[in-house]
Amino acid sequence: MSEPEQHYPFFHEFREGVRFLLGSVVLRTMSISTIVNMSAYGILGALDIFFVTENLHTSAHLYGFLGAAAGVGSIVGAFLASHLVKRLGQIKTSWLAMVAMGILILIFARQTSFVTSLGLFALFGGANAISIVAMEPLTLQATPRALLGTLSRYSFYWCRYSAYYKWNLLLE
Repeated sequence: MSEPEQHYPFFHEFREGVRFLLGSVVLRTMSISTIVNMSAYGILGALDIFFVTENLHTSAHLYGFLGAAAGVGSIVGAFLASHLVKRLGQIKTSWLAMVAMGILILIFARQTSFVTSLGLFALFGGANAISIVAMEPLTLQATPRALLGTLSRYSFYWCRYSAYYKWNLLLE
């Protein structure tokens, strides 16, 4: 008597989700944007301690305030995002927030004042939250109901966290 056939739902679901993700222009674009976004956060997380001590000429003890400023900005940005999405639409809000993040990082990189850097980091955190809030409904709209769980479980978290951890591991 033969053994019952084994099924590997994880690999089947994962393969199906990745295939759909790569085949969808909208989801592929959002995934690439998310990887770029999280790569920026990963790089900042790994290098900010040096930025605080070398560029801002501030004690390393103040490093945690940058993360706190980004957190406050994220909370404010999340509240503002729904108003911006209603006014500008999801797509426009998403790309404007991404562009704002890029501009803010360029300005942040040239700073020599810790207080100004705190404000810029708060704005960066707000722009990041706005981009995430604006992109999530786009994900839901672009994904068939049957694949929502699969994509959220495997594909999007992989995009977000792999970029973040990759940079942290490389720069440690």
